Amino acid sequence: MIGTNTRNLLQRLREVNSDFRVLHSKVDLKILSELDFYSEPRKSRSAGSKAVYLAEKNDGERSLLLQYMPADSITSKHYHKITIEIFHNLGGTCIVYRNGKELVLQGRSIEIFPREIHQVKTRDSGALTLIEMIGNPNGLSMDDHFYVS
Repeated sequence: MIGTNTRNLLQRLREVNSDFRVLHSKVDLKILSELDFYSEPRKSRSAGSKAVYLAEKNDGERSLLLQYMPADSITSKHYHKITIEIFHNLGGTCIVYRNGKELVLQGRSIEIFPREIHQVKTRDSGALTLIEMIGNPNGLSMDDHFYVS
């Protein structure tokens, strides 16, 4: 059974894109009930990124961020020195570039280890991704986010 926050999120996504469908991923959708949802989506602070954030759980050593990327968008190319970042694709299709290799995520998860350069893109459809960040005692702060040109 999914909670009110999850139902509200799914409703918002359907309002934005009526074709949007949530896929089955390794992550249990119940985890969404742990998130604090923003009253309005927040734009990414990363240069050039079109990603928007819908909710978070900022717990230091293990933090969560719910990200929506519209069609034809891209995040910054970057790496982390200490943070392990796990992308759980919940809906749509996104492409993760990790150390120059491309992986299409559709209902799948991928781990990004410290010092692995990575970037996420979408093509003809948007994507909903739960980002799990492990190992940064400062949680969702940008102090372990290093841009690459």
